Amino acid sequence: MLRSALRVKAPKIISYCLWAVATASLVYLTEEELFAEYNNGYEIVIFGGTVIENIVYLELLRRGYRVYVGKFRDYEIDFVAEKTSDKIYIQVTETMMPETVRERELRSLKNIRDNYEKIIISMDKSYIKSYEGIKSINIIDFLLT
Repeated sequence: MLRSALRVKAPKIISYCLWAVATASLVYLTEEELFAEYNNGYEIVIFGGTVIENIVYLELLRRGYRVYVGKFRDYEIDFVAEKTSDKIYIQVTETMMPETVRERELRSLKNIRDNYEKIIISMDKSYIKSYEGIKSINIIDFLLT
């Protein structure tokens, strides 16, 4: 998630309109994520990511988590979600079926040595519910819990 950003110069009115949309909770963006001051105007930053990543991100925010992208050694963690005394590490992928994808998604979570929950969310409807203690959850099941 958030691997690329498209930056365009925008007049202040566009920035104010985007701020209004974010304030109305139609999207969840902080001002730092959305705007960067740029030569008496603003720079709109549009982040990339898959649809499933955006769904998970918005759901975590709805549940009251503070969400950010994590990094452990050289590996990116799609989401680290925190509440007062709770932390969850989450990887999001369309499928865990190909061996290369499974290895890539598990690698960053396996290297984290604390005892907080680690989850992989995918669109798979699989009988596999865990990979070496890392939960595997279907996106629909995640949204319904």
